[in-house]
Amino acid sequence: MIFGEAAFVAMMFLPGVLSRITTPTVASQGISTANITQGMLSLLYNPSTNSLINASAMGGFINNEKPMVMFLTVNDISVIETTCSVWPVLYNASAYHGYTVIVVVLPNPPSQAPASTGSIQLFNSYVSQLCGFSPSSTNFMIVTTFWDNITEGTYVIPGYQTLLTQLLTKLGMNVSNVYLPILILIGPHNAVNATGIIYGQQLANATYLNEALFPSNSN
Repeated sequence: MIFGEAAFVAMMFLPGVLSRITTPTVASQGISTANITQGMLSLLYNPSTNSLINASAMGGFINNEKPMVMFLTVNDISVIETTCSVWPVLYNASAYHGYTVIVVVLPNPPSQAPASTGSIQLFNSYVSQLCGFSPSSTNFMIVTTFWDNITEGTYVIPGYQTLLTQLLTKLGMNVSNVYLPILILIGPHNAVNATGIIYGQQLANATYLNEALFPSNSN
């Protein structure tokens, strides 16, 4: 089954969550932000192979030593057009600063996730046309994921709506104020803090993005 890896990783990193999550608003108790981030990394999905990315087997994903950037976005022309500033920053993060860049493409609405191979190809085409940048020509990992919770046998695997709600709640953020697209800075060992959650008008501000990702360059 394609969810075997996710169920295994979720059981390791999200103890006690699988049996009790029934709605996206359930708060996580006794679970660290690193645990939640690891759960998110375990649900990256490649529609062209109809399988999950084996996050536990890929170097730099679980207990990562170098920083990562996860850009959660929607395959929607208006959304893409307003976040063109993100792409040069992501390119610099990958090419010159050693970041692993993960672009997670969701359909519009996200509840229809995961995105299909054709949807991701269309997304790449929109970004190229509207922003003059070709994500597919980079070494970015361009994938999709599951928005809703997944039932696998007797387990309920938290989807991204649940995991994001838990992550934002743990970071003391008002979940109702945060909306897609979202850029998440993930430090070594899957560390995340509130300043690393970037969304809204901040995504259109290249100066802000550069200062957030490369603070030593702004001094």
